[in-house]
Amino acid sequence: MLSIKHFKQLSLIQLLLASLICIYFSSIEYIELPNIDFDFLDKLLHLSAFFIYGLSLQVAFIVNMESIEKKLKMKLTARKICIIIFVIGSIFAASDEIHQYYVPGRSADIMDWVFDNLGIALSLLFYNSINKIWKKLSENSR
Repeated sequence: MLSIKHFKQLSLIQLLLASLICIYFSSIEYIELPNIDFDFLDKLLHLSAFFIYGLSLQVAFIVNMESIEKKLKMKLTARKICIIIFVIGSIFAASDEIHQYYVPGRSADIMDWVFDNLGIALSLLFYNSINKIWKKLSENSR
């Protein structure tokens, strides 16, 4: 059985892996995608990648909540947690776009960043919806 300490470490490792995977794919010089109007597939990939990244960020944040609250010396509400996660994810997405600017054959695109942020926002909505359903099911089973 995993101890709480090991579970916290694993949550940070999965976030690090998600971050490294995003960085790896944005480092590839050129990715050939089918030519679809509005680069739909490209935007869908950005949204999907940052949806997963947002979930990964939430898991790491929530599992390590106690430590984070101690360091910040404050109790965090669900709203503050969502804002913090969104800001961290958005900054990471912006840095990813800036990084792509310097990769040959790639470019920084504000619409990619918008879809990255949309993916993060959807991951927050998804997690909060699942959490509410879980709480209702738990209450009904008592």
